[in-house]
Order: sequence, then C-alpha cells, then structure tokens
Amino acid sequence: RLMASARAAASAADGGAAPVLDGVRHASAAENRDEPNAALDLTLQVGPSRPRRDTLLALAVAIAEPRAYQQLRTTEQLGYLVATLVRSVHGVRALRLVVQSKTATPTALEKRVEAFLASFGAVLDELEDAEFEKYRSSLIDARLQHDRTLSEETGRDWVEIATGSLVFDRNALEVEALRSVTKADVAAFWRRRLAPGAPRRRKLAVAVRGGATAAAGATDDPTVPEDGVPAVAVAPPLRTLASAEETVLFKHDCALYPAVGARGAGGPALGDESDED
Repeated sequence: RLMASARAAASAADGGAAPVLDGVRHASAAENRDEPNAALDLTLQVGPSRPRRDTLLALAVAIAEPRAYQQLRTTEQLGYLVATLVRSVHGVRALRLVVQSKTATPTALEKRVEAFLASFGAVLDELEDAEFEKYRSSLIDARLQHDRTLSEETGRDWVEIATGSLVFDRNALEVEALRSVTKADVAAFWRRRLAPGAPRRRKLAVAVRGGATAAAGATDDPTVPEDGVPAVAVAPPLRTLASAEETVLFKHDCALYPAVGARGAGGPALGDESDED
C-alpha cells in the first residue's frame, strides 16, 4: 500500500504532549504480497539550494544520521535498513529518512520516525561545543578537497548546468557559510524547518505496506522503548487515489517543490524563499 502526505502540521515540536500530524493524506493500491518488507521514505523539503541553508541542513543531517541509526535500528530494532541523508532533486534540498522493516507497519514506522525527529531539537541543544566543532570541521574539510579525477570535476559542473543554478564555486561559498554557522543556528533551523510542528515544514511521506507485516498481524501502534520518546499520532489517509490522473492532481496540489521555480515548474506558490535559512 502506497501512502503519501503533504502539508503536515503538528501541535508541538519538542517536548510536551505528542503532536498529532494533520494535513492532506492519500492512499493508492500498490500491493505485492510476495514482498515481505514494509518501508517508509520520508522527505522534508528545505527549499531551493542556498549556501547558508544548505550548510545548516548538511550539519543537521550529519549530527542526526548516527543517532537515527542508533535509535531506530539498534535500540528500537524497527528494521535492518535505516538511512538518513541529504536529498537534492532539481536543485531543491531536503532531509530524507528511509526505514525498511519486516515487523512494523508503515504507520508504526512513521510514528517512531516522527518521535525521533521531535526529540532531536533537545539533542542539538545539549550537544557539546567540541562535538559540534568536529562535525563542522569535517564538512569544511570535505569541501576543501580537490577533485581527484576529471570525472568528479565535470560531474559537479554538470549538476550546476542541469539544475540551472550555475554556482560553480559552490564549495567555496559553503565553506564560507560553514565557518560562520553556530550550534544555535542549526537548532533554530531545525525547529523552523524540520521538527514536527515547524512553521516552514514541508513533508512528503511515501510508504509501502509489506506482505509479511500484514500476514503477521502487525499493528499501527509501535512499542515505545522505556527510554524512548512518546509516539507521534499519525492520521490515516483521507481518500484513495483511484487513477493515474488523480495521482497527478495530488502531486500538483502538494505544497512541495517539484523543481526550481526559475525552470518554469508548476505547482502552488510556496511563499517567499529569499531568506537564507
């Protein structure tokens, strides 16, 4: 079963009562009973690429990645595959978090992922300055490295050409931005763009319901570890997408970036994105 949600809003971002995610939620049939795995592919769009905003996202993902793996895979044992990364499509940057499981339903996975995201603001607040500096220095070092092959250099340049951004000195601009970013900047960025309830959050969740979870009678209410944060309530899909045409209309109605506006992409107006973060 394939589910998608957009324009999700929540009642709280960090601490307090577990937020309830509302918004537009649709479902379309895509069943394969021979596929044992369920999966959740969660994308939180940040917006068209900007040097400072990109570095804030890169830092947030670098800090979140090992903690998401530890919490969702090792501690909660939701599935073998847990991946947290920066996603870039047509020059639009996003946080992407993927979980694959044989034991949990997509809704259960979404609740636990959102619970982790809700708790991460506190992690940033409590992060030691020395540890934050290690993450920042690592990203700076990576961007200061020279291309090792002609293929690497042309690959970077062709991304700029293909997206129409033409920022061929992107690494230098991001290094400059990284050197001025603070831990407080990353925490504020997280609460503004990525945490449940963030005022500028843009979410797309695509989920696949596996045959094994259905056969095993798995429920949508995941077990919460004793030291885990409370689960986030997730609303069921409001209606079923019955045709390819309805799916296209759903995509056009999403408050998400299909591509950089300068390239003539359609879709709804997404507000002023002139601010850097």
